[in-house]
Amino acid sequence: MRKIIFLTAVMLLSTGISFAQDAAPEPVEKQEESKHDVMDLLRKSLSANSQVIVEDKAGQAAPKSFELHFALELEYEDVENEADSPADSTQEPQGYMEVDKFVLEPILRFDEKTTLRSELQFEFDKTFLRKSYVTFDDLFLDSALSIGLNCRFIRPARKTETYPIIGTAYWRDDGFAMTFNGEKAPVYWYFSIGNGLNLNASKINEDNSFLIIQDDRNGGPRNDAREIGLGLGVKKELGDVGRINAMAFFYEDKLTKNEVLFMQGISGYGVSEEDRRTRGGVSVDYANGPFDFFTQYITSVDGKLDRSGYFVQASYDFDFSKLESFRFLPDKATALIRYNSYDVDMDKYPADSLTWDRQALTVAGLIPLDEFMTLKVEYNFNDETTGDIPIDNDEILLQINIYY
Repeated sequence: MRKIIFLTAVMLLSTGISFAQDAAPEPVEKQEESKHDVMDLLRKSLSANSQVIVEDKAGQAAPKSFELHFALELEYEDVENEADSPADSTQEPQGYMEVDKFVLEPILRFDEKTTLRSELQFEFDKTFLRKSYVTFDDLFLDSALSIGLNCRFIRPARKTETYPIIGTAYWRDDGFAMTFNGEKAPVYWYFSIGNGLNLNASKINEDNSFLIIQDDRNGGPRNDAREIGLGLGVKKELGDVGRINAMAFFYEDKLTKNEVLFMQGISGYGVSEEDRRTRGGVSVDYANGPFDFFTQYITSVDGKLDRSGYFVQASYDFDFSKLESFRFLPDKATALIRYNSYDVDMDKYPADSLTWDRQALTVAGLIPLDEFMTLKVEYNFNDETTGDIPIDNDEILLQINIYY
């Protein structure tokens, strides 16, 4: 317990030092020494399998595995300045640097089958509990049960900081649910029941402009609705030609009264009281060595509004470590390209970005700087069908992502 208290104090102290805006800047050499001192201290204070010993009611020692991870994202963001659209304008038209977020991730393993995971996210204008759920593994039929605040099971692993457009629309945020999943190779399945996420208007990328309809964590409680989700997939090793993972999924829910009002506020939607709400689609992942191809398609119904979208993404992991003649290259790097499409089945209103269709092309490079640090360079070519003239809002993002 002293180890945990000591580590927490070190984390808070180092975080406070890093984020203090009024402190005088230190010389680069001193900053480097301080960074290495903190990292060395963290390595000594916490290992991946550190044991926390507590006393149970019988007075016997009960070992519990405890891990504490943290993530820090430092960014430079530059978005084209769009000031002529009747819907909105670029909020940050000049390039700027920021601490995007700081995340604490405690993991407590009560035993081999029971694990509690949480994520506490700090941003400049808010702090919130992003995830907190307990998982019970090794149940009957090789199944597992998770209960708590967690992401939808349709959310894939994400390599870029930029979300796919349908990711922002449908699975970016986390909600409270009970998810039951199992596997009998090559078939696996999911069943979930939860509160669902509120319909809201949210930014699509880093700049808070030209909003999109989103399943949002911030809309308040959904006490008069329940979301039921089903997923069925197949994972198969294909020998020398790689492996494939495909899943079909479906969510059924109803719009709350507040969500019906939200839909009625969208230009051209009308005063419909229809409360049907569904999401359905398919995901396919194919991997062969350093190459990975992923695609996802989602279609949705909210009241009388139909939406759909997809993205296709290819990435390749390069290994330059054995190229003696090119030592200026990083040892490893990942190149990624992704095409996005998102359609809203209604008339387009230039003054209401919630009605727009969207397309985007993301080109990215990811370079590991060391075991804990990755440099991400991303460029987004954004295109919108607005019902009027197009807008200029392409963006470039440079990020240093630290995870320990």
